[in-house]
Amino acid sequence: MDVLNRIKSGFGIGTDVELSEFLGVSQPTVANWKRRKTLDYDLIISKCAGVNFHWLFTGEGEMYANNEAGRALRAKHKPDELEVLGNAKNVIGKNIVTEEELAVLKSIIQRSEKPK
Repeated sequence: MDVLNRIKSGFGIGTDVELSEFLGVSQPTVANWKRRKTLDYDLIISKCAGVNFHWLFTGEGEMYANNEAGRALRAKHKPDELEVLGNAKNVIGKNIVTEEELAVLKSIIQRSEKPK
């Protein structure tokens, strides 16, 4: 489910176990949401302070909200080059690479293409 993947991306969560802990629900609850393609939207909204809700629910726009919580979250989860490269193999073709991660990847590629 795209919303759950975006929560993972926005908060630096790697697994469904971590996601269930972050949301304060059981692992079977997360599995049921995925299987039934449903969510507890009130819970999601209450737990996702700092994330742009338009992005969270549609995948469009900036990941982080333009407020204090969003700026804090962005700073906390700013990817470094090694993290981006490590995650790249897991997100290719899944449409969940963030704009910030894409910019880091482009920077790495540009540096590697410069003549020495």
